[in-house]
Amino acid sequence: MSKLNLKPQLLIAALLLVVLITGRLVPHAANFTPVLAIALFAGSFYPKYLSTIIVVAALIVSDIVLGFTWITPVVYLTILLITLGGGALRKKLEQTRLFKKVVLLSMGGGIVFFLVTNFAVWAFGMGYVHNMAGLIHCYVEGIPFFRNTLLSTLLYSSVLFGMAASVQRRYKTVTA
Repeated sequence: MSKLNLKPQLLIAALLLVVLITGRLVPHAANFTPVLAIALFAGSFYPKYLSTIIVVAALIVSDIVLGFTWITPVVYLTILLITLGGGALRKKLEQTRLFKKVVLLSMGGGIVFFLVTNFAVWAFGMGYVHNMAGLIHCYVEGIPFFRNTLLSTLLYSSVLFGMAASVQRRYKTVTA
């Protein structure tokens, strides 16, 4: 990544901000957004501090429009955890097994998001009985959202990481 000059990296960061904000604001199926994919990608492409700034800034800007709720801090912390998890791909962007790693991290990010946010809804919300049956009910009710989270994260991650790998291959071909 250090071979790229700063301008393309800043342009990509700005593009990620716009796509993440827009992806949350335009009408979409519940939880079918590029948020987790961009969090993974930013975490893999930028240092921790910059990927965190990109993701948090986009979330805050979009939540100014959408509104903040009691679960917003849980959502932000979970997405930041996923962003940091993207750092596991930082040195692997040029490897041939990237696709497998992206798929696994995308699925893992979706699973973490589902488990943490639904647990918070059960634990701190008013809609579920606070026992094992209530927790299970909460997770069952979240399955449609989980499906959309997984599908969108896999789709958007494939696009983002596929484009990055293609650009890197092209960049190596041109400079070789």
